[in-house]
Amino acid sequence: MVGSAMACSLGMDPNLAGKKILLLEAGHKKVMDRVPGTYSTRVSSISPGSATLLSGIGAWERITRMRYKPYKRMQVWDACSDALITFDKEDLLDEMAYIVENDIVVAAITRQLDALPENVQVKYKSKVVKYTWPTPHHAAESVPWVKVTLANGETLQTKLLIGADGPNSMVRQKLGIPTVKWNYDQSAVVAVLRLSEIKSSAIQRLSI
Repeated sequence: MVGSAMACSLGMDPNLAGKKILLLEAGHKKVMDRVPGTYSTRVSSISPGSATLLSGIGAWERITRMRYKPYKRMQVWDACSDALITFDKEDLLDEMAYIVENDIVVAAITRQLDALPENVQVKYKSKVVKYTWPTPHHAAESVPWVKVTLANGETLQTKLLIGADGPNSMVRQKLGIPTVKWNYDQSAVVAVLRLSEIKSSAIQRLSI
């Protein structure tokens, strides 16, 4: 979602109209001619700010025509006590955020990418195996480009590389950018529930 949105945003920037923009996508192209009858368990909570960003690239209007659910209230329970915290919007005319299936977000952005000029291209099912970084200007053979090698042997060169490749980012690892992380030793169960009454509330239960 992040890489596709970035490529779409760059492709719509008039200041970059003369630049070639390439999105390397490891997965298949996600096309959604119609909304599936079943709900996906992979969803995201889209903040109003993110909705504005998606609207700016023309994707949010597509999402609202497909499937999304706004919520104006959130309740969070503690698993070991009766403690409860409630988040409410002061103005109930505004939504706190929106629950959207990830596949719908990606499909909407993909539609926008397809509508962009030819200077924006997407290579699907492309896997990067190696990055070669530019050499300093004072080196004997100064190379100002980043060289990207794909699994099929194809090589690409770019002056700007954006690493939007997830939590196990190969770009971050190859650049040696440090991160802090730890294991929570927890498991999660994800499911879709059919409720007898639909409310504009998000419900969370914390566990240890």
